[in-house]
Amino acid sequence: TAVVLTFSCPSYFGGVMLGRMPPLTIKRKDSLVKAVRRTATRQLAAVIDSLTGPKPSPSSARRELLRMQSLLHLIRRPLTGEVFNREHRAVLRGLKALPDASATQRELLIELAAVEPAMEVSALLDMIESETDPPRTPRKKTGPDPKRLRLVADLAEMRMRARYWHLPDGGFELLAPGLRQSYQRAATRRGPDTSPAEFAAALGRFADQLQALERVWPDMLITTRKAARRLQQHAQRRADLAALRPQVQEHAALLTRLDERAEQTHAATLPLREQLFVETPAAFTKRLGGWWDAWRT
Repeated sequence: TAVVLTFSCPSYFGGVMLGRMPPLTIKRKDSLVKAVRRTATRQLAAVIDSLTGPKPSPSSARRELLRMQSLLHLIRRPLTGEVFNREHRAVLRGLKALPDASATQRELLIELAAVEPAMEVSALLDMIESETDPPRTPRKKTGPDPKRLRLVADLAEMRMRARYWHLPDGGFELLAPGLRQSYQRAATRRGPDTSPAEFAAALGRFADQLQALERVWPDMLITTRKAARRLQQHAQRRADLAALRPQVQEHAALLTRLDERAEQTHAATLPLREQLFVETPAAFTKRLGGWWDAWRT
């Protein structure tokens, strides 16, 4: 039996396609320190592979880097402030260099467009496309993007450092503070007055961390993780709708439809939000700690 840290992904490394990265396991007597180092180095390899493989994908690299950020927050306390701050700054620089794609605005507008004449929607689509992808003056290719090369080099250095991270020996008590903070962060952002983008980000981190631990008690933790992912998708949907709102201010029918859709999305997930965060953060992590101890003994 093993705990599985499943920050897994399609992976190329050293120019070789590895397929879906296998789960990263902690055996009953395995050192948590060793498992964390192994998880971090493989996760960073996945980010690098997404940028340098046969088919580079910045969006995939961003997703993998967000998982790396979740891992860092899970082990923040034992990693110590100096090391955490250094590595987290490196992750933030990477995320800044890999911005979110804006294609969802087109998809949302097309979905909402049934109430508007086709020509008006077409004009809006053209406007959004021109704003999100401004025309650039063609230039000759001079080789790889220097910024991308710098990012890959920084990630490779971080991967090397992760092999030698110093963490104290221990068990669940090393992970509990980070998990408790992520639970609390998501729970306090579930209200209607909170930014849906912030709620989606908090849920994503919480779900990543649950996935890392779900083999401790699969029946419970897989269900909880899936519920968090569903909420994350709905929150991201509301965030996308909010981002589209300024584009349709002058189109009353579209604006009404957009606001209705956002309200429907929020109302539909209310029971799930309350069920998922019914416990206090301390009670939630205490329960997981009990399951961990039962599994390890």
